Amino acid sequence: WQFDVPEKRQGMIQAFRRPNCIFESARLKLCGLDPDSRYEIRDVDATSAQECGGRELMEKGLLVSLPEAPGAALIGYKKAP
Repeated sequence: WQFDVPEKRQGMIQAFRRPNCIFESARLKLCGLDPDSRYEIRDVDATSAQECGGRELMEKGLLVSLPEAPGAALIGYKKAP
């Protein structure tokens, strides 16, 4: 699920892996981003962030991996300054 807050230029992604899911990762195409801007992506469980282009996130998608089943990820994004 994507929760976008356009007026704040940021949002969150919730991803789940069900107990019997055989897939460890998925590429999620985001919506509503500025294709010409850069975005800082941060998993709430990680210490580092990555930066990606809006067009790349909308067309190619964001790779999310959940090695444990069941599992969940909460990923925040915000428009880079």
